[in-house]
Amino acid sequence: MWSAESSQSMRISTVSVNKSLSIAKANQSEYCTVKSSEFHGRITINTTEISMKELEKKYQYLKAGGHYIPQDCKARNRVSISVG
Repeated sequence: MWSAESSQSMRISTVSVNKSLSIAKANQSEYCTVKSSEFHGRITINTTEISMKELEKKYQYLKAGGHYIPQDCKARNRVSISVG
């Protein structure tokens, strides 16, 4: 059974998540332009070890879980990359 305190905490976290999503959507009024020069086909994978700090610095624009949301436009497509 949920106590009143835990139920209220859950509600607060849900509101904060929804608020951040609506702010991101409000900034995206136009679709992003297609940048065909960024499509490369097969690429050579760099297998050099890199520290977690270096990765975090290099990809600081990524959200939790590796998600990326353009700041000034609405993405035309969604992409999923699976490595197995």
